[in-house]
Amino acid sequence: MLYADLPSHLASCGLPVVGALLDGQNLWGSPSPLPSLSSGSVLVVGNEGRGLTPQVRECVTHPVTIPNLSGTAESLKAVVACAILMAQMLQKP
Repeated sequence: MLYADLPSHLASCGLPVVGALLDGQNLWGSPSPLPSLSSGSVLVVGNEGRGLTPQVRECVTHPVTIPNLSGTAESLKAVVACAILMAQMLQKP
């Protein structure tokens, strides 16, 4: 287990940082693919109420959002969003 100042760690890790953000690029319509988890990248997902802190947002190199296709859902639980993003990031290019 790692305990660290997250923004400092993200800024110095040298890896792409994928962040789940409401104003990110559409996960399935993005012109550039997400970096692969298996080849080295970091995924950050905030809580449902507040999302990522401004300090962590500054470290995000690949902002993505999972589009609301139904038009009726308010939000996804963080764990569900994380699972969807990890599944996409583990797919082979």
